[in-house]
Amino acid sequence: MEIGGNSKTQDKDTTRASASASGTINAKSVAPNLPTSNVGDQNQAPPQDIRREMDLYMPMTNIVRVLLRGLPPHAKIPDDAKEIIQECVSEFISIVTSEANEKAHREYRKTIHPEDVIAAMSSLAFDDYVEPLTFCLNKYRTKDPERGASMQIQLPMAGGGGEEGSPSCGGD
Repeated sequence: MEIGGNSKTQDKDTTRASASASGTINAKSVAPNLPTSNVGDQNQAPPQDIRREMDLYMPMTNIVRVLLRGLPPHAKIPDDAKEIIQECVSEFISIVTSEANEKAHREYRKTIHPEDVIAAMSSLAFDDYVEPLTFCLNKYRTKDPERGASMQIQLPMAGGGGEEGSPSCGGD
């Protein structure tokens, strides 16, 4: 080799020399950035750490829109309060969805139905929300016959169930 030569050439020569001397090739020294799995492997899942933390949260614009509905027009919400509420809302949705998913799996289904979510709310001791959710679901189903108006849910309560004093649904 010449003096002051290319150091990359020296590295390659050293790698070849060490590979031929030991009879094996160190994959990390030859190609440190290549994946170590076989080329033909199917169904390779991406690493779990690729998902960004913010991808797990409800979009901030949706949360702010709901918050501003209940506040006077001049009210301001600090950014840190928005972030805390975003985390809490996302965690709540995750817990309820997980419980509803478990119910669906116990019944050998892969799809979560609205009834599963209502049952999850009940099993998580959010009983105060079961009646309003059931009312809104039934109202939605009567407005959209394509989605199953015949699938009305009966509340397991004693009482009339008339329109007077019934809960309000979000879009009313």
